[in-house]
Amino acid sequence: MIGVAVNCSVSNLLDSSFADDISTLLSICDVPAAALTIEVTESMQVLENPRAVETLERIHNLGVKVAVDDFGTGYSSLAYLRRLPIDQVKIDRSFVQQMLTHSDDAAIVGAIVELCRSLGMRVVAEGVETEDVWSALREMGCDRAQGYWVSRPVSATAFVELSERIPVSILLD
Repeated sequence: MIGVAVNCSVSNLLDSSFADDISTLLSICDVPAAALTIEVTESMQVLENPRAVETLERIHNLGVKVAVDDFGTGYSSLAYLRRLPIDQVKIDRSFVQQMLTHSDDAAIVGAIVELCRSLGMRVVAEGVETEDVWSALREMGCDRAQGYWVSRPVSATAFVELSERIPVSILLD
């Protein structure tokens, strides 16, 4: 199954009908909940607001995956992992893009991958632009790549063609 990820804002999470709207749309479109990932960026507004946390829990209970986008750049990374129903962490490109030339970035990426894997979370690396970076990430245990090495943004038609050419493991959950 090829999934879709949708970025959500804090205002989405504060909307008391948001989880119900997602459930309704999944049903109307006959899409399995596991095919949808809701992405949130690190924000104290999410952690400090009980309604936002409740909405994420309701979304997660539907079977929809929850991901933290741009992980490592926010104010509360570890609190997110502890307090929210997170299935996936997307490591920010600022660490990934220079990990082969900056040992500190490589150490940070490796630590994030190890931590997330030990917590049972999937790990996606953002900003993967070369096969060498992807190889290093795979050796660390990273699950997925996002970036120009996989593909530049494409139309729906071009995506179908692309999905026939690239490794299935990058696309499928």
